Parts: sequence; C-alpha cells; structure tokens
Amino acid sequence: MSRKATIKVRPGIDDAIEAKEYKEVARLLEKSFLEQTERALTGVLKKVEERLGLKSEKAESGEEDKTELTDFQKKVIRQAAEEETESLDEFIDALVMFGFYVWSFNIGGGNFLRSKKIPLKFDLRNDHILRAMQGKVDLLIADLDETTKNFIAEKIIEGVESGLTRKQVADSIRDILPETYARRAETVAYTEMSNMVNAAETEAAVRNGAFEKRWITVGDDLVDPECEANEDEGMINVHDSFQSGHTRPPAHPNCRCILEFESLDLGYFWDGG
Repeated sequence: MSRKATIKVRPGIDDAIEAKEYKEVARLLEKSFLEQTERALTGVLKKVEERLGLKSEKAESGEEDKTELTDFQKKVIRQAAEEETESLDEFIDALVMFGFYVWSFNIGGGNFLRSKKIPLKFDLRNDHILRAMQGKVDLLIADLDETTKNFIAEKIIEGVESGLTRKQVADSIRDILPETYARRAETVAYTEMSNMVNAAETEAAVRNGAFEKRWITVGDDLVDPECEANEDEGMINVHDSFQSGHTRPPAHPNCRCILEFESLDLGYFWDGG
C-alpha cells in the first residue's frame, strides 16, 4: 500500500521539541534514570549475592560458566530489584513533570484555536483537568519505576546466566546505561508531550462543538500499520474509537499522529477555563 503523505509537519510539536521546556525535561529524565539505576545496582547485586551467591571471579580456564536460573532464583533477583530501587520522585521533582504536562496541554489547545482561526490564547485553568493531570504524573512515575526495576532485574538475570561475575554484571549494565537511557528519556518526553497535545486538541474540539474526527499520519515509511489503518477509516464520530481501540493518538510510543476535526460554529470558544 502506498503512503499518502498526508501531512509533512506536526503542528505545534515540531516547534515544541526544539523548545527549552522539552529539552530540559528530556535531560532531567535521562539524568534521573541514570542516578536511580546507579544507586540501586550495588544494593541489588549485594542482596542477590547474599541470597543466591555470585561468582567473584572467572574460572581458571577463563571460560564463562553459563547456567540457567530457576524460576525461584529469578524471583529472588526481581524481589531484590523491587526492594532496592528508590522511586523516581526521589530524583525528579514531580512538579516539573506537572508543569511539562500543562505546557504541552496549552500547545494542543492553542493548536485547535489556530486551526479554527480563533485569535485567542489558550491557557489551561480548569480545576478538574489540572487535578486529573496531577494524578497522571503519579501514574507515570509509578510506571517508569516499574520499568527500571524490570530492566535491572532482567539484565542481572541475563548476566548471571551468561556466566558473568558480580563485577562483570555491574560493568555490563553500566556500559549500556548512557545510550539506553538517552533513548528512553527522549521516548518518554516525546510520547508524554504528544499525549497531552492530542488530549488538549480533543478536549478543545469536543467543548467547541466537534462532531467528527479523522486520524492523520505523517505519511512516511515509518508509519505504524495500526495508525495507517486508523487513517484509512476516514471521519468517525468524535466520541467513537478507531479500529485500534484508541480514541486519539498516540497509539504507541513515539507516535507522530494527530487528529483533524469537523465542528459546528457555536459562537463561543473554550480557551482552557
């Protein structure tokens, strides 16, 4: 199936990823992921050594002694990661993420007003949405914490089963942290911003009389098949879900899609209050 190349830019988001607010959050996430994992790693490996035993040095033959861990041993490692990994809110100010969400939401609301040529500034002041946004920050941190714990545990399991010593396991994990977490931080920052932008556009559209919506992809060869299928549906009722089950983008991490809306002229416009 040939790509339709429906849009070349993401209104608002293309500029936003160059903004200091976006770059500061991406850097803060990367730094926090590194500090969180570094602080946890020594404690996790110490507990694993105490509970299971780890080789302190390689065998005299120099060959790696590969072994398959039992389910119980893997459970011990995962439990150690759970116990030793401090929450991300010890490393990152939750208010920073909340501010990032509000900033992103205002971009989305502004996108909608501009698309309708409405000369108003969008400024989120709605208490209900702001409270829900705070809850979303808490859920994000909990989800990121779980991902970090799983990452540490699975990398330790992988290293031990490969016959590495405790030091080698630690070194192998530290070696991949900078690149892994730079990519992870960028993905989280972009996806969370996209989520807020699309949430704001949808909220503004519904409050301002939208009755239909259409999923729009960037149209290049990187478009996910699921997103392309959503686009192929054309216009649907603004309250319905697309074939993927999503009511709006993003459909997956790093999703670049947006929505277009058909709306009635109600004679007034919601600007975030």
